[in-house]
Amino acid sequence: MIGFFIRNFRFTYLLLLTMIFLGTYSLMTLPKESEPEIEVPFGVVTTIYPGANPTDVEELITNKIEKEINNLDNLKIYTSSSGAGFSSIFVEFEAEADLQESFRKLREAVDRAEPELPSDVENPQVSEINFNDFPIVTYSLVGDYTDVELKDYANIIKDELETISDVSEVDILGALEQEFQIIVNEKKLNSYKLNLSSLSQAISSANFSLPAGDIDVDGFTYGIRVKGRFTSIEDLESIVVTSLDGTPILLSDVAQISDSFKERNTISKIGFSDTPSKNTISLQIRKKTGGNILKIVDNANQKIDEIQNSNLIPTDLEILKTNDNSIFIKDDIKTLGTSGIQTVILITLILLMVLSLQGAIITALAVPFAFLTAFIFLNLQGMTLNSMVLFSLVLSLGLMVDNAIVIIEGVNEYISKHKKNSYEAAMLSVWNFKWAITAGTLTTVSAFLPMLLVSGIMGQYIATLPKTITVTLLSSLFVALVIIPTLVTRFLKVKVNGNAKHRDKKRHLFIENKISKLHIKYEAILRNILPYKKKRRRIIAISWIVFFLAVSVPISGLMKIEMFGDMDLDYFYVNIETPVGTSLEATERIVASTEEIVRNIPELDNYVLNVGASAASGFAGDTGATATHLAGVTVNLVDPSERDRKSYEIADSLRDQFASIQGAKFSVTELTAGPPTGDPIEVRISGDDSSTIADITAQVLDWMNNKEGVINAEDNLENSAGEFTFEINKQKANYYGLNTLSIASALRSAKYGASAGTVNVNGEDVDITVKYDDSEFQTINDLNEILLTTATGESIPLKEVASVTLEPALLSISHRDGDETAIVSADTEAGANLQDILADFDEYQSKIDLPEGYSISVGGEVEDIQQSFT
Repeated sequence: MIGFFIRNFRFTYLLLLTMIFLGTYSLMTLPKESEPEIEVPFGVVTTIYPGANPTDVEELITNKIEKEINNLDNLKIYTSSSGAGFSSIFVEFEAEADLQESFRKLREAVDRAEPELPSDVENPQVSEINFNDFPIVTYSLVGDYTDVELKDYANIIKDELETISDVSEVDILGALEQEFQIIVNEKKLNSYKLNLSSLSQAISSANFSLPAGDIDVDGFTYGIRVKGRFTSIEDLESIVVTSLDGTPILLSDVAQISDSFKERNTISKIGFSDTPSKNTISLQIRKKTGGNILKIVDNANQKIDEIQNSNLIPTDLEILKTNDNSIFIKDDIKTLGTSGIQTVILITLILLMVLSLQGAIITALAVPFAFLTAFIFLNLQGMTLNSMVLFSLVLSLGLMVDNAIVIIEGVNEYISKHKKNSYEAAMLSVWNFKWAITAGTLTTVSAFLPMLLVSGIMGQYIATLPKTITVTLLSSLFVALVIIPTLVTRFLKVKVNGNAKHRDKKRHLFIENKISKLHIKYEAILRNILPYKKKRRRIIAISWIVFFLAVSVPISGLMKIEMFGDMDLDYFYVNIETPVGTSLEATERIVASTEEIVRNIPELDNYVLNVGASAASGFAGDTGATATHLAGVTVNLVDPSERDRKSYEIADSLRDQFASIQGAKFSVTELTAGPPTGDPIEVRISGDDSSTIADITAQVLDWMNNKEGVINAEDNLENSAGEFTFEINKQKANYYGLNTLSIASALRSAKYGASAGTVNVNGEDVDITVKYDDSEFQTINDLNEILLTTATGESIPLKEVASVTLEPALLSISHRDGDETAIVSADTEAGANLQDILADFDEYQSKIDLPEGYSISVGGEVEDIQQSFT
């Protein structure tokens, strides 16, 4: 069959041209990704309950939803966090499960729990985490403009960027959010015997446009519609909220109506080494599944240039690219191209020592031919061109040329020693070596195929490697058996007398003499060993000893083991945590010291600061935590070619400098390669009593902080600044016709306001919020004076039926599989041996006297590795 291709060389030429065309087309059209697209069996259930403390959120929301989730099929683990005003439940299914069915059942479980939740809780949201759902590029606006102006310009840019093909959405970060505020004077409202609840109900009732059927008139059917939905803020002023002695009382009579913005929870800034930071708004572009990341970023850059050269925004407003994840795939493609060219050149130069120029070039061409063939199959399999595929291609470079060398050397032998012409030599070479190189290729392939047996997310991630290498090596086998022999018969010439024209005799004899000397020495060594039993056994024993020593190195802990190593990137993160309860403005003042240190980094390009939110990890599903006492800095560095230090070396050098700043905790985080995994070290403490768990957690955290090689140790137990607790006197409340629910609702409305619907303005929904003037409630005594409407229509202050005390409270409560759990997590220093650290912790843990019903388990990267290979 192989001889058919050699004899019918024109058909082989056509086949080769088809391979080149389809391979090039596949290379150009393969979606370019930074990481393989894998299905992540993660889901998140998020529920918002404004104003509720963590304990209430745990009892009223988290426990009820967890009760339904616990019975799901294929459930691997679920964890939860109940914080101030929110509940977040993270669900992980078995990787082998039908994820669409699993997520469908998760939604059904949440729906079953929803009727049991408080009525004023926002509907729980179930989200699926997509591994590739992360911003591929971020742009920041810089200019001397107000926040309102920056937001308007950001909306213009967003609309333009969303017209780019394969862009799923563009997020705007750091912008003010428009809100129609209805500011009410409590005493004036009370004089009309109204409260916030009745006022918001009156507004909601007027904000409707409903169909009312149809009517036949003169043979024509006309629709009937009641028009009442608000279209502007002016529509609110004429709403009738009550009447007094027959006179209608309008909303504008009892409240001040303003087009304003929601209270700002975050502050975003951008800074440079030579200038103070300025307020900024950032736009993050996300791509659709299967979209080409390189093409999207290139089109986005082109679109930004068009915007800046147009009249859409002012000329002095800069649009800076502050993060670009496409650079990783560009670097990988560049590495593959450079390595491929180097391989072809090296192969050509080495083969020139024993072959003619034609023979060396034909052999070297096996590399691009095999690659193009591999790209065809990768495209047919629906794979993407990502970092793992490119790594696999680079890895296979040194393997794929072996088959072509064997075939071409066989041809040389038959031409030189057996005086065959090129056609006969090619046929004989293929005939004699086809099974040898086929067996060798399959042996190499079989060494990688067991990686397909790895389970879980890690199994999906690394499955790309054996698939790519298998396709590439089989392609090289096809090229060696079909393409190379055909090219040899057409381009490798033989002299008329049968001598090889394709070799330079002097050069060949020189190389052959050198190799013969090595053969003689090697033969002498074998003759000195093989005839003697003791020497043979000694060599075999030494070989086994070396083998076992090599295998024992990682097991014994002498070799550092980590899931994926640090990468030299163009950025890293700094997270700042001030004491819980610190205001946004106070956190911003503390962060100013951090900015000074960051600005002095010699390799700094720019930095983006977010006060009120920690920096995200860069993985899908992680957008960072939000709270007024948190801040995050994304430090963007100059190109690696312009600096001597690696990004993780720069990050490591900052830790000691941040340690000198008082009033905050700092953690410097560098990204690693691979899919999302646990922290290098994660210790989980579970039990029944929060205080006991806290005591054990403190001991573990203290050990971590004092252990050499451990950095960024922290726990997830945080005490809030405390909470004022109102205790209702039920007898007095009953006397006035009140109950706990009505009193709590009145207190919530006074502090957070009441939602009265939305108004659609220019395609965006703007919330309508009814609230008291913030200046009326500055202290706890002001809250005590809140007026409650009794059953008889009279008003009494809150202090008549409730007393208030200040009590300690947790900032959040964590669960793992339904049990209350505290987590201590930590990173390791560069060069630290994780296995040694965990071994020392196991020894320390054995000395802890745990009460009955409490447990300590160790997870993190080691747990991920064990689960992947079991």
